[in-house]
Amino acid sequence: MTSKAAAPRQVASGPTPAELKAKIEAEETQREEELEGQVSALDVLLSATAIKQHEEWRLPKRDGLAADLVLTLNSLTDREFRDISTEAEEAVRGANRRSKRAGEASREINPDKFLRLIVARGVANPDFGNTDVLRRHGSITAEEVVQKVLLPGEVAKVAELIMDLSGFNDSTLEFVGNS
Repeated sequence: MTSKAAAPRQVASGPTPAELKAKIEAEETQREEELEGQVSALDVLLSATAIKQHEEWRLPKRDGLAADLVLTLNSLTDREFRDISTEAEEAVRGANRRSKRAGEASREINPDKFLRLIVARGVANPDFGNTDVLRRHGSITAEEVVQKVLLPGEVAKVAELIMDLSGFNDSTLEFVGNS
């Protein structure tokens, strides 16, 4: 019998340690370059400031308005919204969901007054609280002038625009995925 000699095994040649090191360094460099253009959420938060947003809108001429009225709208701060909410509260007597007993007074926000106050505070120009404007309309407050000069639908629309500027809209956030 003849015996065959076993053929020598071939060792798979892989990358050398130097090649592996170079590959790892290249991948790390690529990752660093990709991250370099990105800003972390913490960096964004640290540099964030609340700034006033401004927009101009035109209210077309109509009966009661001699010409188009251009309104300069400003966003409102959290503090301004809290002040408006407090000012729009009214004492309400009687049995309701908030009061514990019939006849007990509770406080509720008057939605119409709330919208008028948003307009009075969020419109920078014209100034509804200007002394001459107040005197001309026989009013004591800018909110009263808004009520006398603008139609209810105009008040609602302008208030909505101011609230949008203040971040109360669907376009301020974008869905990016689940974690």
